[in-house]
Amino acid sequence: MSLPSPNSQKLTATNFDLPSLHLLRPEIAVTLHDAEMHLSEFNDDSSQAPLLLDSVDTLAQLAKVLRLIQLEEGYELANSLSAGLQKLYDERDQANRDKASNDMIMDVSEGIMTLARYIEFVLLKETIEPSLLLPIINQLHSDLNQPALQLSDLTANKNSSIVIANPEQNYQPLKSLGIDPKKLVEAYRAGLSVALTAQSNQLSPKELEKLKAMQAACEMVSKRTDSLFWHAADAAVSDLAGALPLSNLQKRALIFVEQQFNDYLPVNDSRFADLVQFASSRDSQLALQVQHKFSANTLNETQLTAMRRFLFGPDCEATSTLNQLIQQEIDLIKSASDSYARQVNLNSSTDEIDSMAQRLHDLSNVFKTLNLNEVSAALTQQIGKVKTWTQPTPNDFDELLGTLMMAENAAINLAKSHTPGAVILPVYNQTISLHQIETAHNTLVQESRTAIATIETALNDYLNDTDKDILHITPVPDMMRAISGACLFLNLPRQSQLLKRAATVLQNLIEQQGRELSEHELAKIADIVMSADYYLESLETNKPAGNHAMYVGYRSLQHMLVA
Repeated sequence: MSLPSPNSQKLTATNFDLPSLHLLRPEIAVTLHDAEMHLSEFNDDSSQAPLLLDSVDTLAQLAKVLRLIQLEEGYELANSLSAGLQKLYDERDQANRDKASNDMIMDVSEGIMTLARYIEFVLLKETIEPSLLLPIINQLHSDLNQPALQLSDLTANKNSSIVIANPEQNYQPLKSLGIDPKKLVEAYRAGLSVALTAQSNQLSPKELEKLKAMQAACEMVSKRTDSLFWHAADAAVSDLAGALPLSNLQKRALIFVEQQFNDYLPVNDSRFADLVQFASSRDSQLALQVQHKFSANTLNETQLTAMRRFLFGPDCEATSTLNQLIQQEIDLIKSASDSYARQVNLNSSTDEIDSMAQRLHDLSNVFKTLNLNEVSAALTQQIGKVKTWTQPTPNDFDELLGTLMMAENAAINLAKSHTPGAVILPVYNQTISLHQIETAHNTLVQESRTAIATIETALNDYLNDTDKDILHITPVPDMMRAISGACLFLNLPRQSQLLKRAATVLQNLIEQQGRELSEHELAKIADIVMSADYYLESLETNKPAGNHAMYVGYRSLQHMLVA
Protein backbone atom coordinates (compact mmCIF):
# COMPACT_ATOMS: atom_id res chain seq x y z
CA MET A 1 0.00 0.00 0.00
CA SER A 2 1.43 3.39 -0.91
CA LEU A 3 0.75 7.05 -0.37
CA PRO A 4 -1.61 8.91 -2.71
CA SER A 5 -0.08 10.28 -5.86
CA PRO A 6 2.65 12.79 -5.06
CA ASN A 7 1.80 14.73 -8.22
CA SER A 8 -0.50 16.96 -6.19
CA GLN A 9 1.16 19.97 -4.59
CA LYS A 10 2.76 18.98 -1.30
CA LEU A 11 5.22 20.72 0.94
CA THR A 12 8.10 18.33 0.79
CA ALA A 13 10.65 17.70 3.45
CA THR A 14 12.71 14.63 3.88
CA ASN A 15 16.00 13.34 5.07
CA PHE A 16 18.12 15.56 2.83
CA ASP A 17 21.44 16.51 4.42
CA LEU A 18 20.89 20.11 5.52
CA PRO A 19 24.20 20.63 7.40
CA SER A 20 26.18 19.37 4.40
CA LEU A 21 24.27 21.69 2.09
CA HIS A 22 25.16 24.59 4.39
CA LEU A 23 28.86 23.67 4.23
CA LEU A 24 28.71 23.31 0.46
CA ARG A 25 26.85 26.59 -0.11
CA PRO A 26 29.94 28.79 -0.76
CA GLU A 27 31.29 26.36 -3.38
CA ILE A 28 27.87 26.01 -4.98
CA ALA A 29 27.59 29.80 -5.18
CA VAL A 30 30.99 30.04 -6.90
CA THR A 31 30.09 27.27 -9.37
CA LEU A 32 26.81 28.94 -10.34
CA HIS A 33 28.36 32.42 -10.51
CA ASP A 34 31.12 31.16 -12.82
CA ALA A 35 28.56 29.40 -15.00
CA GLU A 36 26.53 32.61 -15.33
CA MET A 37 29.68 34.59 -16.21
CA HIS A 38 30.79 32.04 -18.81
CA LEU A 39 27.32 32.06 -20.35
CA SER A 40 27.28 35.86 -20.47
CA GLU A 41 30.70 36.02 -22.12
CA PHE A 42 29.63 33.45 -24.70
CA ASN A 43 26.44 35.39 -25.37
CA ASP A 44 28.51 38.51 -26.07
CA ASP A 45 31.21 36.74 -28.05
CA SER A 46 30.74 33.21 -29.41
CA SER A 47 34.55 32.77 -29.62
CA GLN A 48 34.43 32.41 -25.81
CA ALA A 49 32.61 29.08 -26.20
CA PRO A 50 35.50 27.02 -24.64
CA LEU A 51 34.65 28.68 -21.31
CA LEU A 52 31.33 26.82 -21.38
CA LEU A 53 33.14 23.48 -21.08
CA ASP A 54 34.53 24.45 -17.69
CA SER A 55 31.00 24.93 -16.40
CA VAL A 56 29.76 21.79 -18.15
CA ASP A 57 32.13 19.78 -15.95
CA THR A 58 31.62 21.69 -12.70
CA LEU A 59 27.81 21.60 -13.03
CA ALA A 60 27.95 17.85 -13.72
CA GLN A 61 30.03 17.45 -10.54
CA LEU A 62 27.59 19.67 -8.64
CA ALA A 63 24.71 17.49 -9.82
CA LYS A 64 26.40 14.39 -8.35
CA VAL A 65 27.01 16.17 -5.04
CA LEU A 66 23.37 17.29 -4.80
CA ARG A 67 22.20 13.73 -5.43
CA LEU A 68 24.63 12.50 -2.76
CA ILE A 69 22.96 14.74 -0.16
CA GLN A 70 19.54 13.62 -1.46
CA LEU A 71 18.50 16.85 -3.13
CA GLU A 72 17.11 15.09 -6.19
CA GLU A 73 15.46 18.15 -7.75
CA GLY A 74 18.77 20.01 -7.46
CA TYR A 75 20.51 17.10 -9.19
CA GLU A 76 18.05 17.19 -12.09
CA LEU A 77 18.36 20.93 -12.61
CA ALA A 78 22.17 21.00 -12.36
CA ASN A 79 22.37 18.06 -14.77
CA SER A 80 20.05 19.83 -17.24
CA LEU A 81 22.13 23.02 -16.97
CA SER A 82 25.29 21.05 -17.73
CA ALA A 83 23.63 19.44 -20.77
CA GLY A 84 22.31 22.84 -21.92
CA LEU A 85 25.77 24.41 -21.84
CA GLN A 86 27.17 21.38 -23.70
CA LYS A 87 24.56 21.84 -26.44
CA LEU A 88 25.39 25.54 -26.73
CA TYR A 89 29.06 24.61 -27.12
CA ASP A 90 28.35 21.92 -29.70
CA GLU A 91 26.32 24.39 -31.80
CA ARG A 92 28.78 27.29 -31.36
CA ASP A 93 29.85 27.34 -35.02
CA GLN A 94 26.46 28.29 -36.41
CA ALA A 95 26.91 31.33 -38.65
CA ASN A 96 23.83 33.05 -37.33
CA ARG A 97 22.52 32.22 -33.93
CA ASP A 98 18.93 31.03 -34.36
CA LYS A 99 16.00 31.68 -32.05
CA ALA A 100 16.29 28.23 -30.45
CA SER A 101 19.85 28.96 -29.41
CA ASN A 102 18.90 32.33 -27.95
CA ASP A 103 16.00 30.72 -26.09
CA MET A 104 18.39 28.09 -24.72
CA ILE A 105 20.71 30.83 -23.44
CA MET A 106 17.79 32.54 -21.69
CA ASP A 107 16.54 29.26 -20.19
CA VAL A 108 19.99 28.22 -18.94
CA SER A 109 20.47 31.67 -17.41
CA GLU A 110 17.10 31.40 -15.67
CA GLY A 111 17.96 27.89 -14.50
CA ILE A 112 21.25 29.01 -12.94
CA MET A 113 19.50 31.85 -11.10
CA THR A 114 16.67 29.58 -9.97
CA LEU A 115 19.03 26.91 -8.62
CA ALA A 116 21.00 29.53 -6.68
CA ARG A 117 17.81 30.91 -5.13
CA TYR A 118 16.46 27.43 -4.43
CA ILE A 119 19.59 26.50 -2.46
CA GLU A 120 19.03 29.66 -0.42
CA PHE A 121 15.33 28.77 -0.02
CA VAL A 122 16.13 25.28 1.28
CA LEU A 123 18.66 26.60 3.79
CA LEU A 124 16.32 29.33 5.00
CA LYS A 125 13.17 27.22 5.28
CA GLU A 126 14.99 23.98 6.20
CA THR A 127 12.64 22.13 3.88
CA ILE A 128 12.44 21.29 0.20
CA GLU A 129 9.76 21.85 -2.39
CA PRO A 130 10.61 20.16 -5.73
CA SER A 131 7.55 21.60 -7.46
CA LEU A 132 9.29 25.00 -7.45
CA LEU A 133 12.02 23.67 -9.77
CA LEU A 134 9.85 21.47 -11.97
CA PRO A 135 8.86 24.20 -14.51
CA ILE A 136 12.44 25.24 -15.34
CA ILE A 137 13.65 21.62 -15.35
CA ASN A 138 11.01 20.71 -17.91
CA GLN A 139 11.69 23.83 -19.97
CA LEU A 140 15.33 22.78 -20.25
CA HIS A 141 14.25 19.21 -21.02
CA SER A 142 12.15 20.62 -23.87
CA ASP A 143 15.15 22.56 -25.20
CA LEU A 144 17.21 19.36 -25.02
CA ASN A 145 14.48 17.21 -26.63
CA GLN A 146 14.16 15.18 -23.44
CA PRO A 147 10.89 13.91 -21.94
CA ALA A 148 9.20 16.00 -19.26
CA LEU A 149 9.39 14.93 -15.63
CA GLN A 150 6.55 14.47 -13.18
CA LEU A 151 6.74 15.62 -9.59
CA SER A 152 6.74 11.98 -8.55
CA ASP A 153 10.08 11.55 -10.38
CA LEU A 154 11.64 13.96 -7.89
CA THR A 155 10.09 12.47 -4.75
CA ALA A 156 9.90 8.74 -5.49
CA ASN A 157 13.15 7.82 -3.72
CA LYS A 158 12.53 9.82 -0.55
CA ASN A 159 12.13 8.09 2.80
CA SER A 160 9.28 10.46 3.48
CA SER A 161 7.74 12.12 0.46
CA ILE A 162 6.04 14.99 2.19
CA VAL A 163 5.72 17.07 5.25
CA ILE A 164 2.22 17.91 6.41
CA ALA A 165 1.22 21.12 4.68
CA ASN A 166 -0.73 22.50 7.65
CA PRO A 167 0.44 20.50 10.67
CA GLU A 168 -1.31 22.50 13.38
CA GLN A 169 -4.64 22.01 11.63
CA ASN A 170 -4.05 18.26 11.48
CA TYR A 171 -3.31 17.76 15.17
CA GLN A 172 -5.13 18.15 18.47
CA PRO A 173 -3.47 18.06 21.90
CA LEU A 174 -5.08 15.67 24.37
CA LYS A 175 -5.95 18.55 26.71
CA SER A 176 -8.26 20.00 24.07
CA LEU A 177 -10.01 16.61 23.86
CA GLY A 178 -10.57 16.42 27.61
CA ILE A 179 -8.30 13.35 27.92
CA ASP A 180 -5.97 12.77 30.87
CA PRO A 181 -2.78 11.49 29.25
CA LYS A 182 -1.18 9.89 32.33
CA LYS A 183 -2.50 6.32 32.02
CA LEU A 184 -2.39 6.44 28.22
CA VAL A 185 1.28 7.44 28.32
CA GLU A 186 2.10 4.50 30.59
CA ALA A 187 0.30 2.06 28.27
CA TYR A 188 1.95 3.51 25.17
CA ARG A 189 5.45 3.47 26.69
CA ALA A 190 5.08 -0.17 27.67
CA GLY A 191 4.44 -1.10 24.04
CA LEU A 192 7.02 1.36 22.75
CA SER A 193 9.80 -0.31 24.74
CA VAL A 194 8.93 -3.59 22.99
CA ALA A 195 8.74 -1.96 19.54
CA LEU A 196 12.11 -0.22 19.94
CA THR A 197 14.05 -3.27 21.11
CA ALA A 198 12.43 -6.12 19.13
CA GLN A 199 14.82 -7.84 16.73
CA SER A 200 12.06 -9.97 15.11
CA ASN A 201 8.29 -10.37 15.10
CA GLN A 202 8.51 -13.43 17.37
CA LEU A 203 7.26 -12.04 20.67
CA SER A 204 6.25 -13.48 24.02
CA PRO A 205 2.61 -13.30 25.17
CA LYS A 206 3.60 -10.59 27.67
CA GLU A 207 5.22 -8.49 24.94
CA LEU A 208 2.17 -8.89 22.72
CA GLU A 209 -0.03 -7.67 25.56
CA LYS A 210 2.11 -4.55 25.85
CA LEU A 211 1.70 -3.84 22.12
CA LYS A 212 -2.08 -4.28 22.47
CA ALA A 213 -2.08 -1.74 25.32
CA MET A 214 -0.11 0.64 23.11
CA GLN A 215 -2.67 0.28 20.32
CA ALA A 216 -5.58 0.70 22.75
CA ALA A 217 -4.12 4.02 23.92
CA CYS A 218 -3.93 5.35 20.37
CA GLU A 219 -7.35 3.96 19.47
CA MET A 220 -8.95 5.72 22.42
CA VAL A 221 -7.56 9.06 21.26
CA SER A 222 -8.36 8.56 17.56
CA LYS A 223 -12.03 7.87 18.39
CA ARG A 224 -12.25 11.32 20.05
CA THR A 225 -10.79 13.33 17.17
CA ASP A 226 -10.79 13.62 13.40
CA SER A 227 -7.17 14.79 13.25
CA LEU A 228 -4.74 13.21 10.81
CA PHE A 229 -2.03 12.85 13.47
CA TRP A 230 -3.94 10.62 15.88
CA HIS A 231 -5.54 8.56 13.12
CA ALA A 232 -2.06 8.00 11.69
CA ALA A 233 -0.78 6.99 15.15
CA ASP A 234 -3.64 4.51 15.51
CA ALA A 235 -2.98 3.00 12.06
CA ALA A 236 0.79 2.86 12.63
CA VAL A 237 0.57 0.79 15.85
CA SER A 238 -2.32 -1.44 14.70
CA ASP A 239 -1.13 -5.07 14.74
CA LEU A 240 2.38 -3.72 15.19
CA ALA A 241 3.94 -7.11 15.82
CA GLY A 242 3.63 -7.92 12.12
CA ALA A 243 5.74 -4.87 11.20
CA LEU A 244 8.65 -5.71 13.51
CA PRO A 245 11.57 -5.15 13.50
CA LEU A 246 11.16 -1.43 12.82
CA SER A 247 13.44 0.82 10.79
CA ASN A 248 15.11 3.78 12.49
CA LEU A 249 12.72 6.12 10.69
CA GLN A 250 9.70 4.20 12.03
CA LYS A 251 11.17 4.15 15.54
CA ARG A 252 11.63 7.93 15.49
CA ALA A 253 8.05 8.39 14.32
CA LEU A 254 6.68 6.28 17.21
CA ILE A 255 8.88 8.11 19.73
CA PHE A 256 7.43 11.35 18.37
CA VAL A 257 3.91 10.05 19.10
CA GLU A 258 4.90 9.32 22.70
CA GLN A 259 6.15 12.87 23.07
CA GLN A 260 2.89 14.25 21.72
CA PHE A 261 0.80 12.46 24.36
CA ASN A 262 1.91 15.28 26.65
CA ASP A 263 2.18 17.83 23.85
CA TYR A 264 5.90 18.12 24.47
CA LEU A 265 6.99 19.40 21.09
CA PRO A 266 5.73 21.52 18.20
CA VAL A 267 3.93 19.25 15.79
CA ASN A 268 5.57 21.06 12.85
CA ASP A 269 8.20 18.34 12.50
CA SER A 270 9.21 16.08 9.62
CA ARG A 271 8.47 13.08 11.84
CA PHE A 272 4.78 13.86 11.41
CA ALA A 273 5.25 12.97 7.76
CA ASP A 274 7.28 9.89 8.73
CA LEU A 275 4.37 8.78 10.91
CA VAL A 276 1.89 9.23 8.04
CA GLN A 277 4.24 7.36 5.73
CA PHE A 278 4.47 4.44 8.16
CA ALA A 279 0.73 4.43 8.83
CA SER A 280 -0.10 4.48 5.11
CA SER A 281 2.15 1.51 4.46
CA ARG A 282 0.14 -0.76 6.78
CA ASP A 283 -2.33 -3.19 5.24
CA SER A 284 -5.50 -2.19 7.05
CA GLN A 285 -8.72 -0.22 6.81
CA LEU A 286 -7.19 2.32 9.19
CA ALA A 287 -4.35 2.87 6.74
CA LEU A 288 -6.84 3.54 3.95
CA GLN A 289 -8.54 6.16 6.13
CA VAL A 290 -5.18 7.82 6.77
CA GLN A 291 -4.44 7.88 3.04
CA HIS A 292 -7.80 9.52 2.40
CA LYS A 293 -7.17 12.18 5.05
CA PHE A 294 -3.68 12.77 3.73
CA SER A 295 -4.86 13.18 0.14
CA ALA A 296 -6.88 16.20 1.21
CA ASN A 297 -3.87 17.79 2.92
CA THR A 298 -2.40 20.02 0.25
CA LEU A 299 -0.78 23.39 0.17
CA ASN A 300 -3.22 26.11 -0.72
CA GLU A 301 -2.51 28.52 -3.54
CA THR A 302 -1.65 31.31 -1.08
CA GLN A 303 1.12 29.18 0.44
CA LEU A 304 2.49 28.20 -2.97
CA THR A 305 2.36 31.80 -4.19
CA ALA A 306 4.28 32.97 -1.13
CA MET A 307 6.96 30.34 -1.78
CA ARG A 308 7.27 31.32 -5.45
CA ARG A 309 7.42 35.01 -4.51
CA PHE A 310 10.21 34.29 -2.07
CA LEU A 311 12.11 32.18 -4.61
CA PHE A 312 12.05 34.87 -7.26
CA GLY A 313 12.27 37.86 -4.93
CA PRO A 314 15.38 39.65 -3.66
CA ASP A 315 18.24 37.40 -2.60
CA CYS A 316 20.53 37.47 0.42
CA GLU A 317 23.02 39.91 -1.15
CA ALA A 318 20.28 42.31 -2.26
CA THR A 319 18.48 42.39 1.11
CA SER A 320 21.77 42.79 2.98
CA THR A 321 22.72 45.77 0.81
CA LEU A 322 19.23 47.23 1.15
CA ASN A 323 19.42 46.90 4.94
CA GLN A 324 22.72 48.79 4.99
CA LEU A 325 21.27 51.61 2.87
CA ILE A 326 18.17 51.84 5.06
CA GLN A 327 20.27 51.96 8.24
CA GLN A 328 22.37 54.77 6.74
CA GLU A 329 19.24 56.73 5.86
CA ILE A 330 17.80 56.21 9.36
CA ASP A 331 21.07 57.40 10.91
CA LEU A 332 20.88 60.58 8.78
CA ILE A 333 17.33 61.27 10.00
CA LYS A 334 18.39 60.64 13.61
CA SER A 335 21.32 63.04 13.20
CA ALA A 336 19.07 65.69 11.64
CA SER A 337 16.57 65.26 14.47
CA ASP A 338 19.30 65.55 17.09
CA SER A 339 20.71 68.65 15.42
CA TYR A 340 17.26 70.26 15.24
CA ALA A 341 16.63 69.48 18.92
CA ARG A 342 19.83 71.29 19.91
CA GLN A 343 19.03 74.33 17.74
CA VAL A 344 15.35 74.71 18.61
CA ASN A 345 14.51 78.30 19.60
CA LEU A 346 17.95 79.35 18.35
CA ASN A 347 18.66 78.87 14.68
CA SER A 348 15.90 76.43 13.75
CA SER A 349 15.11 76.36 10.09
CA THR A 350 12.14 75.15 8.09
CA ASP A 351 14.66 73.78 5.60
CA GLU A 352 15.75 71.20 8.19
CA ILE A 353 12.13 70.22 8.76
CA ASP A 354 11.51 69.88 5.04
CA SER A 355 14.67 67.80 4.64
CA MET A 356 13.64 65.41 7.44
CA ALA A 357 10.13 65.13 6.03
CA GLN A 358 11.49 64.30 2.57
CA ARG A 359 13.81 61.62 3.96
CA LEU A 360 10.90 60.11 5.91
CA HIS A 361 8.81 60.17 2.73
CA ASP A 362 11.51 58.38 0.73
CA LEU A 363 11.99 55.83 3.52
CA SER A 364 8.25 55.20 3.73
CA ASN A 365 8.12 54.49 0.00
CA VAL A 366 10.98 51.99 0.31
CA PHE A 367 9.13 50.03 2.98
CA LYS A 368 5.92 50.20 0.97
CA THR A 369 7.75 48.69 -2.01
CA LEU A 370 8.96 45.90 0.30
CA ASN A 371 5.34 45.22 1.37
CA LEU A 372 6.17 46.28 4.93
CA ASN A 373 3.05 48.40 5.03
CA GLU A 374 2.81 48.81 8.81
CA VAL A 375 6.24 50.41 8.93
CA SER A 376 5.49 52.51 5.87
CA ALA A 377 2.28 53.83 7.44
CA ALA A 378 4.04 54.68 10.72
CA LEU A 379 6.72 56.65 8.84
CA THR A 380 4.07 58.47 6.80
CA GLN A 381 2.29 59.44 10.01
CA GLN A 382 5.51 60.93 11.32
CA ILE A 383 5.88 63.08 8.20
CA GLY A 384 2.67 64.95 9.07
CA LYS A 385 3.76 65.42 12.69
CA VAL A 386 7.27 66.61 11.83
CA LYS A 387 5.91 69.19 9.38
CA THR A 388 3.92 70.78 12.22
CA TRP A 389 6.95 71.16 14.49
CA THR A 390 7.53 74.66 15.75
CA GLN A 391 8.64 73.98 19.31
CA PRO A 392 8.68 70.16 19.51
CA THR A 393 8.69 68.57 22.95
CA PRO A 394 10.93 65.72 24.12
CA ASN A 395 7.94 63.40 23.61
CA ASP A 396 7.77 64.48 19.95
CA PHE A 397 11.41 63.51 19.44
CA ASP A 398 10.93 60.24 21.36
CA GLU A 399 7.97 59.33 19.15
CA LEU A 400 10.00 59.96 16.00
CA LEU A 401 12.93 57.91 17.32
CA GLY A 402 10.54 55.10 18.28
CA THR A 403 9.18 54.96 14.72
CA LEU A 404 12.72 54.96 13.32
CA MET A 405 13.61 52.10 15.67
CA MET A 406 10.63 50.18 14.32
CA ALA A 407 11.90 50.75 10.76
CA GLU A 408 15.44 49.78 11.76
CA ASN A 409 14.26 46.49 13.26
CA ALA A 410 12.12 45.70 10.21
CA ALA A 411 15.07 46.22 7.84
CA ILE A 412 17.33 44.03 10.00
CA ASN A 413 14.76 41.22 10.08
CA LEU A 414 14.22 41.52 6.31
CA ALA A 415 17.92 40.90 5.74
CA LYS A 416 17.99 38.08 8.28
CA SER A 417 14.97 36.40 6.69
CA HIS A 418 17.03 36.01 3.51
CA THR A 419 20.27 34.92 5.24
CA PRO A 420 20.68 31.16 5.75
CA GLY A 421 21.45 30.27 9.35
CA ALA A 422 20.64 33.74 10.71
CA VAL A 423 18.65 33.85 13.94
CA ILE A 424 15.48 35.91 13.64
CA LEU A 425 14.58 37.10 17.11
CA PRO A 426 10.95 37.86 18.03
CA VAL A 427 10.35 41.55 18.71
CA TYR A 428 7.29 42.13 20.89
CA ASN A 429 8.04 45.82 21.37
CA GLN A 430 9.00 47.46 18.09
CA THR A 431 10.58 50.42 19.87
CA ILE A 432 13.26 48.22 21.50
CA SER A 433 16.48 47.94 19.50
CA LEU A 434 17.16 44.58 17.93
CA HIS A 435 20.84 45.22 18.49
CA GLN A 436 20.20 45.22 22.27
CA ILE A 437 18.09 42.07 22.04
CA GLU A 438 20.78 40.35 19.99
CA THR A 439 23.39 41.24 22.60
CA ALA A 440 21.26 39.65 25.32
CA HIS A 441 20.57 36.66 23.06
CA ASN A 442 24.26 36.09 22.35
CA THR A 443 25.16 36.43 26.03
CA LEU A 444 22.56 33.82 26.97
CA VAL A 445 23.87 31.42 24.31
CA GLN A 446 27.43 31.80 25.59
CA GLU A 447 26.42 31.36 29.23
CA SER A 448 24.39 28.25 28.37
CA ARG A 449 27.31 26.71 26.51
CA THR A 450 29.60 27.49 29.47
CA ALA A 451 27.11 25.73 31.77
CA ILE A 452 27.12 22.70 29.46
CA ALA A 453 30.91 22.57 29.66
CA THR A 454 30.60 22.65 33.46
CA ILE A 455 28.13 19.74 33.34
CA GLU A 456 30.50 17.75 31.17
CA THR A 457 33.30 18.33 33.69
CA ALA A 458 31.03 17.26 36.58
CA LEU A 459 30.11 14.01 34.83
CA ASN A 460 33.75 13.22 34.13
CA ASP A 461 34.75 14.03 37.71
CA TYR A 462 32.14 11.56 38.99
CA LEU A 463 33.27 8.82 36.61
CA ASN A 464 36.94 9.34 37.50
CA ASP A 465 36.27 9.38 41.25
CA THR A 466 36.96 5.96 42.75
CA ASP A 467 34.56 6.74 45.63
CA LYS A 468 31.85 7.88 43.20
CA ASP A 469 30.97 10.91 45.33
CA ILE A 470 27.44 11.90 44.30
CA LEU A 471 28.17 15.54 45.19
CA HIS A 472 30.00 15.84 41.85
CA ILE A 473 26.73 15.61 39.94
CA THR A 474 24.16 16.77 42.50
CA PRO A 475 24.01 20.29 40.95
CA VAL A 476 23.67 18.96 37.38
CA PRO A 477 19.83 18.60 37.24
CA ASP A 478 19.34 22.22 38.31
CA MET A 479 21.93 23.35 35.77
CA MET A 480 20.09 21.38 33.07
CA ARG A 481 16.80 23.05 34.07
CA ALA A 482 18.48 26.47 33.86
CA ILE A 483 19.75 25.68 30.36
CA SER A 484 16.25 24.39 29.51
CA GLY A 485 14.81 27.77 30.48
CA ALA A 486 17.41 29.53 28.37
CA CYS A 487 16.57 27.32 25.39
CA LEU A 488 12.92 28.28 25.74
CA PHE A 489 13.88 31.97 25.58
CA LEU A 490 16.17 31.22 22.62
CA ASN A 491 13.25 29.69 20.68
CA LEU A 492 14.52 26.12 21.05
CA PRO A 493 11.38 24.49 22.55
CA ARG A 494 12.31 20.92 21.62
CA GLN A 495 15.72 21.21 23.22
CA SER A 496 14.16 22.84 26.27
CA GLN A 497 11.71 19.99 26.81
CA LEU A 498 14.40 17.37 26.23
CA LEU A 499 16.69 18.90 28.87
CA LYS A 500 13.82 19.36 31.32
CA ARG A 501 12.75 15.73 31.10
CA ALA A 502 16.32 14.45 31.25
CA ALA A 503 16.94 16.58 34.36
CA THR A 504 13.99 14.90 36.08
CA VAL A 505 15.29 11.45 35.16
CA LEU A 506 18.76 12.28 36.47
CA GLN A 507 17.32 13.78 39.67
CA ASN A 508 15.42 10.55 40.33
CA LEU A 509 18.59 8.50 39.82
CA ILE A 510 20.59 10.72 42.19
CA GLU A 511 17.93 10.43 44.91
CA GLN A 512 18.14 6.62 44.91
CA GLN A 513 20.32 6.28 48.02
CA GLY A 514 23.33 4.01 47.86
CA ARG A 515 23.13 3.50 44.11
CA GLU A 516 26.02 4.31 41.84
CA LEU A 517 25.20 5.77 38.48
CA SER A 518 26.59 3.70 35.64
CA GLU A 519 28.84 4.98 32.90
CA HIS A 520 26.08 4.05 30.44
CA GLU A 521 23.51 6.24 32.21
CA LEU A 522 25.83 9.20 32.41
CA ALA A 523 26.78 8.73 28.76
CA LYS A 524 23.09 9.10 27.85
CA ILE A 525 22.85 12.30 29.91
CA ALA A 526 25.97 13.56 28.15
CA ASP A 527 24.42 12.75 24.76
CA ILE A 528 21.31 14.76 25.66
CA VAL A 529 23.30 17.74 26.92
CA MET A 530 25.63 17.74 23.92
CA SER A 531 22.61 17.47 21.62
CA ALA A 532 21.36 20.77 23.07
CA ASP A 533 24.86 22.23 22.78
CA TYR A 534 24.90 21.44 19.07
CA TYR A 535 21.91 23.73 18.54
CA LEU A 536 23.31 26.43 20.80
CA GLU A 537 26.49 26.33 18.73
CA SER A 538 24.40 26.70 15.57
CA LEU A 539 22.93 29.91 17.04
CA GLU A 540 26.40 31.14 17.87
CA THR A 541 27.81 30.44 14.40
CA ASN A 542 24.65 31.13 12.35
CA LYS A 543 24.43 27.75 10.66
CA PRO A 544 21.41 25.48 10.01
CA ALA A 545 21.44 22.57 12.43
CA GLY A 546 19.07 19.96 10.98
CA ASN A 547 17.40 17.29 13.11
CA HIS A 548 20.08 14.64 13.53
CA ALA A 549 21.35 15.87 16.89
CA MET A 550 17.80 15.99 18.26
CA TYR A 551 17.25 12.38 17.22
CA VAL A 552 20.37 11.40 19.19
CA GLY A 553 19.00 13.20 22.24
CA TYR A 554 15.52 11.66 21.90
CA ARG A 555 16.99 8.19 21.52
CA SER A 556 19.17 8.59 24.60
CA LEU A 557 16.25 9.86 26.69
CA GLN A 558 14.03 7.02 25.48
CA HIS A 559 16.66 4.44 26.46
CA MET A 560 16.71 5.90 29.96
CA LEU A 561 12.91 5.94 30.23
CA VAL A 562 12.47 2.30 29.23
CA ALA A 563 15.50 0.97 31.12
